[in-house]
Amino acid sequence: MNPTSTRAVVRIARRNIGRSRWRSLLISLLVMLPVAAMLGAATIVQTVTPTPERSVTHQMGEADLLVYPAGSGATGDALRAALPAGSRVEPVRIAEGRLVLPGMEASVTLRSMDLGGLAMGMLEIVDGRPPRNPGEVAISASVASLAAAGIGHSITLKGLGSPTVVGLVEDQFDLKARVVLQDVSVGRRRPRLRGRQTGWSGCRLGRTSRAWTWGQTSRDRAAPSSSRRPAAQPR
Repeated sequence: MNPTSTRAVVRIARRNIGRSRWRSLLISLLVMLPVAAMLGAATIVQTVTPTPERSVTHQMGEADLLVYPAGSGATGDALRAALPAGSRVEPVRIAEGRLVLPGMEASVTLRSMDLGGLAMGMLEIVDGRPPRNPGEVAISASVASLAAAGIGHSITLKGLGSPTVVGLVEDQFDLKARVVLQDVSVGRRRPRLRGRQTGWSGCRLGRTSRAWTWGQTSRDRAAPSSSRRPAAQPR
């Protein structure tokens, strides 16, 4: 199309727009609205979908490896002996618990971990502070609502007494989760609770972190493990 033809088409289009302004506006809106809706939906999906890095942090914190012990020889000392020098090991415990309420009981998830250590990012303290001894806990908003308790109050856990609430905790992947965060010292024990899941989280300190599976270097029965990347051999 030569310049003369282009100018003629533009003049005709301009005249049509001037003669039927409302029709032209309606056509423009019909084109813009679906495009705006698609862009808005894509933005919302991208905003609410966690990144792979955030998902890994929620599951493993700052650790490179999660090890769940199995067998009589699966102890913290055995794990440290199997890992390379400079490795850092911290206990992590997840178990089912029962919140005792007037006339009823409610299920809760008991978690014991150091949110200032390798478990950083798995849960978030939104008010108060983390527990510092077995007589303290931090609870999620759902537990606080059920127990009508806040910071400074006590809640009753079946078989675990009545610890004092010192903080409010949040699971950013499940805002309605009933979480009771216990002191990290609880994770070093082996209480006989139904559905317990006790493990250790560990990483190698240094410029580059390497993941290690217990089964490669230990003769004891190896437990299932999770890592941020495939297990690596020492350089």
